[in-house]
Amino acid sequence: MFERFTHARPDGRSRRRYLFALPVVVTSVALSVSSTAAAAPSPTPSPSPSVPSVQSTSASSTSAPSTSAGSPALPGAGGAVGINPADVQCPLGWPKPKLKGGLASLILLAPAAGAFTDEAFAAGQAYDPVLSLAGPFLAAAQPQITGAQPALKGPVGALNAGEQNTLNTIKPFYQPYRKQLIEALTKAGNDMTPVLQEMAASPLGACLVAWEYQVVVGLQTGHYSTIATTGLGRLGAFARSSRAAGRPTP
Repeated sequence: MFERFTHARPDGRSRRRYLFALPVVVTSVALSVSSTAAAAPSPTPSPSPSVPSVQSTSASSTSAPSTSAGSPALPGAGGAVGINPADVQCPLGWPKPKLKGGLASLILLAPAAGAFTDEAFAAGQAYDPVLSLAGPFLAAAQPQITGAQPALKGPVGALNAGEQNTLNTIKPFYQPYRKQLIEALTKAGNDMTPVLQEMAASPLGACLVAWEYQVVVGLQTGHYSTIATTGLGRLGAFARSSRAAGRPTP
């Protein structure tokens, strides 16, 4: 049932039709952008945007997870994608995290949106930069989310039934305005995405996920590094410093 979720918008206007399919690998996105640029008759083509990879605990260096070849991309992965903060070097000298996550880490929870999936993921483009700031925690939780799918099937089904009943009840009043609402949410998400991407890829964002990874390692091994135990205080001081507003250093 998981191969029916996505958010990709191949023609730029049909996000709602593809919200239920698992993500493609980042390579397919890059190839798609490259092919489009090559076919365009423009004399000065713009370079394709950088695309962050999403890494889980089961793979140390993979792109956004995909369960089958040719699967559409995740909700929120269309358009320009910013740098994952895990790929930016923290100015405090902390090592880059070996785990990074974002929206891809939570994709198996997407069925909970049910009848209101269109509304839930209309602004999906803006979700990934925000969620990437908790990337190591989300990546570490992804195996548990996967393992909990059988137990979640019943509750999610009941939730979906309730959502459908709610939609059926309000549909006579809501349906005439639903399209406009979804379009407004989509526009808001697109407008906010560049700002959120810049925030996520800032030096402060890089240090935040670097600290999170050290905490995850401590939780998994029982051995906490100095970064894990004292990092929050240093993060607070760094946030107040002028360096926190600097440009990211990949």
